[in-house]
Amino acid sequence: MNIATISTSRVFSSLLLISALGLLTGQILASQAQIIAAEERRFRSFQIAEALRRSSDELTRMARSYVITGDNQFIQRYLAIMDLRRRGDLGLNIDDYASWDLTRPPPRADQLRPSSSDWRQQMRRAGFAERELSLLQTAWQRSSELAELEQRAFAQVEAYLGDVSPAARAARENAINQLHDLNYHAEKARIMAPIAEFLQAVDKRTSAELSELQRTQRLFLQVQIVLALGLFLGVLLFTFYVRRKVLLPLRQLMQHAQALSRGDYSSRTEVVSHNELALLGRTFNQMAEAIERDVAARRQLQQELETLACTDFLTQLSNRRHFIDLASAALARSRRNGLALAVCMLDVDHFKAINDQFGHAAGDLVLQHLAAVIQHTLREVDLCGRIGGEEFALLLPETAADEALRASERLRTSVANSPVSFEDGRRVHYSISIGVAVSPDGSLGLDRLLNQADAALYQAKAGGRNRVKLYEPPAVT
Repeated sequence: MNIATISTSRVFSSLLLISALGLLTGQILASQAQIIAAEERRFRSFQIAEALRRSSDELTRMARSYVITGDNQFIQRYLAIMDLRRRGDLGLNIDDYASWDLTRPPPRADQLRPSSSDWRQQMRRAGFAERELSLLQTAWQRSSELAELEQRAFAQVEAYLGDVSPAARAARENAINQLHDLNYHAEKARIMAPIAEFLQAVDKRTSAELSELQRTQRLFLQVQIVLALGLFLGVLLFTFYVRRKVLLPLRQLMQHAQALSRGDYSSRTEVVSHNELALLGRTFNQMAEAIERDVAARRQLQQELETLACTDFLTQLSNRRHFIDLASAALARSRRNGLALAVCMLDVDHFKAINDQFGHAAGDLVLQHLAAVIQHTLREVDLCGRIGGEEFALLLPETAADEALRASERLRTSVANSPVSFEDGRRVHYSISIGVAVSPDGSLGLDRLLNQADAALYQAKAGGRNRVKLYEPPAVT
């Protein structure tokens, strides 16, 4: 028997309750969508701060590379980043720059994404506070001030381009020191300070926003439970038939609602009936399914973002940032335990010639092949990352100089003996050069070890390529 046949008033009351529960279900789904949107805005805020930090780091890298090598391609890329800043991008288009291959010229301005000259209005519409925008502006201005210091160093190098006199060497060394001394690092820290404040301000604001949305969602769930309990109490006055056909389904719905309130979105209810309560059960199930899908999608998105943030897309090795994080932790362990640690820098010999002769797709295959050989050759405890272009970095824990040289030579030989095969049947033999730096007791800093390994790599290149070179400090004259 349908509930409507018992009493029109009871049917009307039941329909009102069901409608209220359905409305609350919609509100819960809407609040869940708002939570996801708020988390996406929060993530975008972190992306903005990270983009500004990366642009500053890229400027530093290009500036230091230029004063060390005098190579014009670095100043070109430095100026390209500065152009993005002058157009008001605050480093938001730095991904365009990071994807440039150092073997190719930088793209023209009309090949970049359009600048966001109205970025403040866009960020205000996205909910950013004026203080947050002011902190970003401060970081940008301080970064521009640091650029003036870098450009003064450029001027010293440019004044002596092509000159090998002692005065030219002194000018270059002075320029290099300017970009590595404590004052330079202090200026870099001044850039990072407002970025950190920006992240704290955004974190505080978005945390409060999320807390409020979650509180509202919990309130909706509590109201649902109250309505279900009210319906349960009302049917207690019915006959045995009403108890059997209405009370039991309501009890099931109540248990399901409680499970949902605890966050168990996999819970499902089975209402065996032919009245309005069956529809209510299906509505609960649909709500649980929708929320479960949203939660699963959010977790999957978070995992994918974490993977993308740590992995180089082409080689599936650690990217530069993740490698630096892992290497810093490994170096700290070596320092605590007083154990030796080796850092290696390597790149592909004549990589530009491979790209020019076979195409950039072939160059990508060579890098993927090299990554596979590295992973096959190294130990499980060793770290490897692609830090840019065809350049890779290795960290070998608990490894002295002789062991590091043997491992590097084994890797170099494996690469030389395993050519890359293309789909059209062609095979390419290529080689790598490796620079090795060692900290006998883990006391050297990571930046210093990377610089030493990089210097040894240049020595290996200068010595004819396809070889391993241990860092040797310059002779004292």
